Amino acid sequence: MIFNITSGGMAYISVTAPDGASISASCQGLTVTGTGTCTLEVPIIGTWTVTCVYDGVTKNSNVSIDSFGATYSTTFTYTATLTVTTFPGATVAISKTGHSESKTATGGTATFIIPAGQLGTYSISSTYSSWSGTASVNVSAYDASYSATINLSVCDFKFTPTGQSAITFNKDTTTGSGTYYYFYHSGANWEFYAKTSGTLQFTAATVTDVFVCGGGQKGKDSSLNNTCGGGDGGKRRTATNQTLSGNVSVTVGAAASDSSVGSISSSSGTASAGGGQNGYSTFYAGADGGYCFNDSSAKGPDGNSRKVGAGGGHGAWAETDGSTTNIKTSATNGGSYGGGAGGDSKIDGTSWWANNGSPGTYYGAGGGGAGVYYHDNNSERRGKGTGGAGYQGLAAMRNKR
Repeated sequence: MIFNITSGGMAYISVTAPDGASISASCQGLTVTGTGTCTLEVPIIGTWTVTCVYDGVTKNSNVSIDSFGATYSTTFTYTATLTVTTFPGATVAISKTGHSESKTATGGTATFIIPAGQLGTYSISSTYSSWSGTASVNVSAYDASYSATINLSVCDFKFTPTGQSAITFNKDTTTGSGTYYYFYHSGANWEFYAKTSGTLQFTAATVTDVFVCGGGQKGKDSSLNNTCGGGDGGKRRTATNQTLSGNVSVTVGAAASDSSVGSISSSSGTASAGGGQNGYSTFYAGADGGYCFNDSSAKGPDGNSRKVGAGGGHGAWAETDGSTTNIKTSATNGGSYGGGAGGDSKIDGTSWWANNGSPGTYYGAGGGGAGVYYHDNNSERRGKGTGGAGYQGLAAMRNKR
């Protein structure tokens, strides 16, 4: 005869749980209780249902008891996961009242296990060299995953000019210039100016301010007896707080062409007068353009704080009615920052001429307008001057300011 003995001895259930958790185990109508991490004595062989209640969250575990004198175990885990994505190698710290820790973002991520009793809003910081950023996340439930992203303004990228080798820029790169770029670096501040088209390649997502200036327009060629307008400077655009990542195409526009960094683009200059008019009664110098990033402290593509996108000047206009000679009107100046000067004109006895406009001489500058002459008694003798060429554009970026 076989007897199934289910009582008469004692077995043990070792429970691992957060401090203060309410523990109970039940089987065949019998219940035993405990608190937190504890050991329960159970006098019945069979399947016991162990229940843990903590922070209002109930969890259950079944434990099969098959012999007396033995110890069986179960664990209740109350945790959440917080993953922070940031610059590779940055130091990431999380904190709230009662809990704080820090880790290195190996490969660009740092993962934290939020322990029992430490739900709440966490302040998060990421620091790499001179760059830092912050975020906050409300970790509100156990067995859940939370995430935060802190994109820093770290200087760590490559620039590959079209047809050339890659040039590396990082936290150790000092201020310098080359055929294809100008670079400025001081502490957490850096500025990069591309003088030619190419590709940027970022180590990680980077927060930047972006500046683009289109190529300046050619000044107007002579036309009848009207003065000729200088070419407009390239249109300028500053876009702040832009996150750039991966490979980003850079286009530096030739004269009268757009410049761009990724999807951020300028518009090229147009052939209208650079701050003046087309009538011959009044002459105007071209516009002065504007500073990179709309910031007079920006270094600019030659390391100086200069404006870009200046308009060209108007050409001069002169005439004679056949009885008056030696009439000359001087050419107008171009923009103060590289706009081409307008061509002058002269009538002296039987000599007539109209000079060409000067080309733009700095980034985004427009060319000067052509000079014009007109002889009232010989209408075919009119100026044949040519407008000056515009100058190429510019593309730049810097750490978010």
